[in-house]
Amino acid sequence: VPSHDREKLNREATITGFQPARIGFKTALLENKGAIPAVTLIGMTGFPFSTSSYFRTNGINPSMEFSFANSLTDWLTLCYNLGSAWDGDNKNPAYYYALSLEMAFSYKFGAYLQGHGDTQKIDLDGNSNQINQAFIEGGILFFPKNHIQLDISAGKSVGTMNTYSFLTCGFSIRLPN
Repeated sequence: VPSHDREKLNREATITGFQPARIGFKTALLENKGAIPAVTLIGMTGFPFSTSSYFRTNGINPSMEFSFANSLTDWLTLCYNLGSAWDGDNKNPAYYYALSLEMAFSYKFGAYLQGHGDTQKIDLDGNSNQINQAFIEGGILFFPKNHIQLDISAGKSVGTMNTYSFLTCGFSIRLPN
């Protein structure tokens, strides 16, 4: 299911549309035991034909990341991720990082607060540039049934002259083994 994004490019310009629908997998590699984190491998790809024209890319946009999690209490988890993603237009990957606190209020509801960002080399005629982005984000999770997740999150860029904000809604379903 595609996520709906609204980008505020500056005080006068706003772009609203759908990001590519994504499909992916998530597989557990290690379980959390004391200081040793749970480790999960996550892979996804998006399809350019499933997006609004402003967000359309020339190719698919695959990503791979390792997700690490340490339980701090029975309701609070520290998560951190490292990965890379291709945007469908640039041959160079963006290298991704995240640090978040995840809270479980009940079996049905949760929330998170996250700082994340990426860095990517952009090749331009005659030279190349490095683009660095950082964001702060928060979200609410709802689990209406086993293996189904609904979520909504919002975030904003930090440390840049041009602000970038977003609102995302998501739907996830876990397929049976």
